[in-house]
Amino acid sequence: SAARRLIRFGYIDWILVISPRTLIANWMSETLRWAPELTVATAIPSNQDRSRFWARIVRRAHILFTSYEQIRKPAEALIRNPPGLIIADEAHRLRNYSSLSTQGIRLILSNRFWALTGTPIERDTEDLAVLLSLLDPARFSIDDKNSSPMSLRARLRPYLLRRRKETIMSNHPRVIEENEVLELTEEQRESYRAAIIEYRSSASKVSILPLFNSLRTICDYDPKTGRSSKLDRIIELISDIVLSDEKVVIFSYILEPLNLLVKKIKECNPKLDFTSISGSMSLKVREEVINEFKTNPKCYILLASTRVASEGLTLTEANNVIFINRWWNPSSNLQARDRVVRIGQSRLVNVKSFTCKDTVEERLDHLLKTKSLTFDQIVQSLSTTSADSNSAMNVILG
Repeated sequence: SAARRLIRFGYIDWILVISPRTLIANWMSETLRWAPELTVATAIPSNQDRSRFWARIVRRAHILFTSYEQIRKPAEALIRNPPGLIIADEAHRLRNYSSLSTQGIRLILSNRFWALTGTPIERDTEDLAVLLSLLDPARFSIDDKNSSPMSLRARLRPYLLRRRKETIMSNHPRVIEENEVLELTEEQRESYRAAIIEYRSSASKVSILPLFNSLRTICDYDPKTGRSSKLDRIIELISDIVLSDEKVVIFSYILEPLNLLVKKIKECNPKLDFTSISGSMSLKVREEVINEFKTNPKCYILLASTRVASEGLTLTEANNVIFINRWWNPSSNLQARDRVVRIGQSRLVNVKSFTCKDTVEERLDHLLKTKSLTFDQIVQSLSTTSADSNSAMNVILG
């Protein structure tokens, strides 16, 4: 790899890799596999011993792995002895200009910064502007968010190395994506109307966001009865998938629909094996859950929190993906889908999502299409780019 050569030829002496904590073990194993001559270490100290730990470990390994939580307030030893290269994995976590992680990374004055992400634009052009301002503060700033897509694309080109599945996978899996339009159940429709009436009669209509979130939740399930046209349809789809001896990953960005689905699965097929993953689990338990799904041929279903399971995992044992709900930006949904559409997937992949008729979800569909257009205009159009090897800093997106 390029990072390996930088160390081998003496351009840098050590590298700091920042990633979500759940992915550090994978980074360690892959580094030992591809660069066994390099020394590696993990830096996840407790708050009590944090300063002394960093003082002992800085510059003691070729590659040091840490989490985003650790750079919210970088240790003094790290600021005084910055790495020759910072690699930020899942770098879209730095998209918020004022976040502690983004401000913390600015204090570590490394000469080289690489950002690895499949979703450089999640909300709008500000996301990309923040990444570019980290890449080269002398050339980019947060004000670049006001640039036109064409101008931003032109300035991005020398810094972007984009790897697409179609290029590196000779047998890229075929993906069929379908969005089904469903009617709300009577119970859901009644709760939907009641939520709107309550909002209209409220004296303090300061923000419509709470109403929007409430209506989206009702599209998933009725909070009073638990009835759900989506979950009823998913039970039907699960039956077909199991009969075909295939596996499915079911995503939801809120947990309650997953909990209700667990009850429905147990009621309809008590002997059916399934497992689930959520943010409340420890890393060890998550690994055990994922291993069970991957290795047990009769464990057909993985119920997954979108926020937890949409990064870093490879779940090619499944070839079906179902979204109970979709996040508000298409890049995050694609990241979740791509846990299954990855190198090693040899089968046709079926991706299913839902839109409840005459609800806010129809407006969400329009929003997702608009955000996809922004991504296509700036990033996707740069299908063949190369990073400027003379630049002191390079960003790798994707």
